[in-house]
Amino acid sequence: MNKSYRIPNDFNIYSALSTGKVSDSVLTALFLKRGIILSNQTSREEKANYFATFMHGYYDFETISAQHSKVDRVEYTSSINIQTELKVSDLSMIMSKLDSKLEDKFSNIQLKDIETNIKNDQVIVEFDYEKFHPDKQMFSQIENKKATITFKRDSTTDTYYVEHPATPEMIRWSTTVQQILKENDDQININNIDLTGLTNPELYWQFFDELTSIFDKYKRKNVIEVLFKNPNKDDDSDDESICQLISATYKGNQLHLSEDFKARLDDGYLLHKFTWDCIDTTLSTSDKYRLSIKVTYDEEGKSNFSFISKGFYKYKDGKHSKNINAISSSQDREFNKLIFKKGIELIDNLTAPPVISLMKQESEVVSKSKEA
Repeated sequence: MNKSYRIPNDFNIYSALSTGKVSDSVLTALFLKRGIILSNQTSREEKANYFATFMHGYYDFETISAQHSKVDRVEYTSSINIQTELKVSDLSMIMSKLDSKLEDKFSNIQLKDIETNIKNDQVIVEFDYEKFHPDKQMFSQIENKKATITFKRDSTTDTYYVEHPATPEMIRWSTTVQQILKENDDQININNIDLTGLTNPELYWQFFDELTSIFDKYKRKNVIEVLFKNPNKDDDSDDESICQLISATYKGNQLHLSEDFKARLDDGYLLHKFTWDCIDTTLSTSDKYRLSIKVTYDEEGKSNFSFISKGFYKYKDGKHSKNINAISSSQDREFNKLIFKKGIELIDNLTAPPVISLMKQESEVVSKSKEA
């Protein structure tokens, strides 16, 4: 991924300026830097075409690229729970040496820097990196990104609740971080929501049905969308790669009609997203919250479970508004922790061998030993 030299041609400059991503004030400043004042009646296309005929330097490239930089979007969040004897200071020391232990170049990703900070009972590891998009026009090819892995310690249980964005690169780096922690504590216990133990469609449906129906004080109102992905299709934009269940099937009291959900799993599809609305049962005038779960899979078929709060619909005058509002960071974290806690409990219950089955196995062993 060689990005040391960028040499835009006239068409690159014209395309970058004519899209509207470069604000009028910045476009005006680019001309003023050359001592050129343009009329307000001059169209954007004329400005872009005129500016493209000039000789261009590094300042022009940096200014235009900054305007095309992607606005940071809210990502789904993955969580794990770590039980370890490592203290916050120990963890911080380990994280401060990550630079030499993580892959810094892979899949059009280049890691530039890692910074570790301690804030009260938290260790915050910030990743500064670039993502290269060769398929985009020149001024949108380099995406500068920052993301964090946050370890929050619970001193009463000697555990860390860990969160990080569920992007492919952060999942990959988080996996390596977990391996490094295991090297520093051979008694460490790491728990995540691993769906590979749900070996049949019945269990898979039961997990998502129970997880979203009620958690803590929040009760499901209806399911908005269920998306499945064909594992043999890599492109999400391909209509054949995504299968969407008819939302009406899952509205209100009809939620128990889950046969088409299980049928998609039988057909070889993998669950991609599950989105639903819920309300606070302790309030008679509760707002309605839209939540979503995403499941992705790596090359080895291992699943990654992630979650996001889409926002809320305000309750007013006996009904919920039609416009969705942004949710607070504190409530987003609350939802994520509650979903994670309920998910871990369900996974443990659904994948644990039944007691009766264990007793039967022990009985069979005893019988065989007597026969011998």
